[in-house]
Amino acid sequence: MRRSIKNKVVLYVVLLIMSVILLQVISVWFFAKPYFLATKETQMYNMYNDVKMSILIQDDITDIMSHYQEAEGIHIAIWDTKLNLVYTKENKELTVDPKLFSSDPIVERKLNKTTNSERLYLYGKLTDGADTYFVAIDTPISAIDRSIELINNMNIAIASIVLLIGGILSWFWATRFTKPIMEIDQVARNVSKLDFTKKLEVKSSYDELSRLSESINLMSDHLSSMIYNLSEANEQLEQDVDYQKKIDQMRKEFIANVSHELKSPLGLLVMYCDNLKNDVPGIDKDFYYDVIMDESTRLSGLVTKLLEISSLENGMAKMVFHQVDLSNLVTWLCSKKEVMFSNYGIPLEWVIEERLYVKGDAFYLEQAINNFIDNAFKHTNGQEAIRVELSDLGTEVKFTVTNTGDIVSSEDLEHIWESFYKVDKSHTPSKETHAGLGLYIVKTIIESHNGSYNARQTDSGMEFSFTIPKGEFIVA
Repeated sequence: MRRSIKNKVVLYVVLLIMSVILLQVISVWFFAKPYFLATKETQMYNMYNDVKMSILIQDDITDIMSHYQEAEGIHIAIWDTKLNLVYTKENKELTVDPKLFSSDPIVERKLNKTTNSERLYLYGKLTDGADTYFVAIDTPISAIDRSIELINNMNIAIASIVLLIGGILSWFWATRFTKPIMEIDQVARNVSKLDFTKKLEVKSSYDELSRLSESINLMSDHLSSMIYNLSEANEQLEQDVDYQKKIDQMRKEFIANVSHELKSPLGLLVMYCDNLKNDVPGIDKDFYYDVIMDESTRLSGLVTKLLEISSLENGMAKMVFHQVDLSNLVTWLCSKKEVMFSNYGIPLEWVIEERLYVKGDAFYLEQAINNFIDNAFKHTNGQEAIRVELSDLGTEVKFTVTNTGDIVSSEDLEHIWESFYKVDKSHTPSKETHAGLGLYIVKTIIESHNGSYNARQTDSGMEFSFTIPKGEFIVA
């Protein structure tokens, strides 16, 4: 606090006022008296010259002398050749000593023994033809001393008042002056703590402090923006690193899953082909041929699905989006599936709202719907019906497949959309070419259509669904 600008400003102003006052007092004390004495001497010389001029031109000196005597406090007495008093304003007789007078007089400082006070004296002798005049001019010095004393007393009184008022005004001015500096300091401290919420007010006067406040605000905004961008970049970098780790892990799992899925059928094919080549006795060649055909078909289906996934993920399979009548598409697929399901004694029910249109690729949407229905068929139990619904959600269309059967646990629900994930952890081959890719393909297709997908448990089975945005439909 002792080093604050406000205290320094007040101290400097007070010292400046005191210096000016002290200089004034010293000037009056040491230089006023010589100045006044020199002024009086000049006035006495001027008075003597005026008297001389008046005597020479025989003019009345009364008016001239009255000015000096009344206004300037200078006394004068004039005697003639016979030492008779010619002029004075004093009410007493004055004596004169001719030896004191000179034709070239000077002002002298002498002590008056009668009054015991110092005075200035000028004794001059004037000659006008045969006539001689003696002129005595004097003025007291004590009046000068009293004037100087009064001036000093007045200066001290004025100085005290000025010092008090100046100190108070300088305190308020310094407070007002340092307030924006303190605000700038506070904002700068906040910025150092990465707190950019507080801003400085920019005055309309737009002086140096206003420009500094504006610069501090700009610096705060730039730093805030830079730190925000750095934070976002850092967060994105962390996400990218996490995503890369996830991708690496998925790649490892994908390779392991593909290896596992290919290993069993390839092993069977090699073994069966080797037995056929060596013509091992007692084998059923027709059975061997059927197994080789089944495994080859299974491998072909698996490779096809892998190629489809790779094409979708890498953009190699270009989707063609156009307006699709999803109501007709789902109705047609359900009609086809109904015949196949009836052979297994499984009813297929569908409730389809009409004239629901979406913007998408009909080929891939058909594949996603097929995968959902086939997945329900593969995991249904008994003769309970599989239910298909297509409903209008306003801005979206929702497709739902519900079946009765095995309920997927909550733990498995989080992973069923991953590639090669199976609820059956043994990876035992199931119907057709099931390898845990069906739902992953649905996920890839629906995400390409900016939709969402979901799976949830019901009282007696599972419900799988996806929603995609509607497409514009223009009636011809």
